[in-house]
Amino acid sequence: MRIKAKNRLLSYLIGVILVLQISSLGLLIGLFTAMIMIAFCNKSFKKVWQRFYFAIPFFLTIIVLGFFHEHGWQFAIHLSLKFLIIIIFNINLLGNFNENDLILAMKELKIPNLLIVTIFFIFRYHKTFKIEMNKFILARKLRGRRVEKKFSIKEYSVLAESIGAGVVRSIDKSDKVYQAMKLRGLNAETLITGEEE
Repeated sequence: MRIKAKNRLLSYLIGVILVLQISSLGLLIGLFTAMIMIAFCNKSFKKVWQRFYFAIPFFLTIIVLGFFHEHGWQFAIHLSLKFLIIIIFNINLLGNFNENDLILAMKELKIPNLLIVTIFFIFRYHKTFKIEMNKFILARKLRGRRVEKKFSIKEYSVLAESIGAGVVRSIDKSDKVYQAMKLRGLNAETLITGEEE
């Protein structure tokens, strides 16, 4: 039986709060192992690795915080484990959760419209950014340049260039879409009431 979107989102939020409250290192390690096993059973280990790859900058930030925090490396290890558990928990519970499910769940949970609209636009911007990034990478490949799959410091400049170009182009396109929406009389309330009708 398919769990309702509202119940899944509520379970996820409660789970995140509980994970953040855990202070026992042993319990965090056990929970992390359990999440990995569930991801492996659900055949979503590839997704876990992809999310981990993009989370590397956050882990580097956590390591830096470890030098300045009162509890040092103990704090960094705890925070890293909590971060990993939340990522894997997100994949296990909300792996096939699309934006329509999320918006529907937020409306059912009576979350303020302003927050729903903000998240709605984040999804839309993410799609626009992804399209622009794919166009930019394709253009680079057609010109004989490509990003290597293996780790290389030199490739970070290429990646940064791609992301920068994608951000600029996607913001410009998003602004044009927003202005066109305003000219057609579409506003934040229209997005919400239109779904309800």
